[in-house]
Amino acid sequence: GKGDDYRVLGEYYNNIGDADKALAEFALLSKEHPNDLKTREDYIRLLLSHGRTEEARRLTDDILKGNPKDTGALVIQSTMLNAEGKYDQAARILEDALRDAPENADGHYQYGIALSKTGSVERAKQEWFEAAKLAPQMGEIQLALAEITRQNGDVGLLRQSAEQLIRISPSDPRGYLLRA
Repeated sequence: GKGDDYRVLGEYYNNIGDADKALAEFALLSKEHPNDLKTREDYIRLLLSHGRTEEARRLTDDILKGNPKDTGALVIQSTMLNAEGKYDQAARILEDALRDAPENADGHYQYGIALSKTGSVERAKQEWFEAAKLAPQMGEIQLALAEITRQNGDVGLLRQSAEQLIRISPSDPRGYLLRA
């Protein structure tokens, strides 16, 4: 909406691959709009994607101190836990978070990861299907589904995931590899 205009610059820098400018821009926005959690969370995701985990963790903890039920921050926290292999902890947090925000695609995706690593592959698949329904443009979800279907030998579903991945990111070679 109109109020989000100030975020455009940071997103622009990020899209053209100028990470430092994007990070600087989002850092500034986070300070100028301290109550805009969406922008703070985008900034944290940006930090994470550039390997700046400690900063990301500090900012996430900050949000959760004031808003212990903030879904965005909980999902980011779980993403970090998953990355550290703390799948049980991530799964517990996500289960609660998704009860409050069942429409959070990233949450379902991360929950699927946690479940698949703790041996609940069928439930993981359900979470990933849910994520794919909510955010068909998320390439990671299509990859996750493709991976699981490849293991199960479900060729029809595999082709579907591959086609979807090719459609949303034609420049990503993984879609074509899966289709092959």
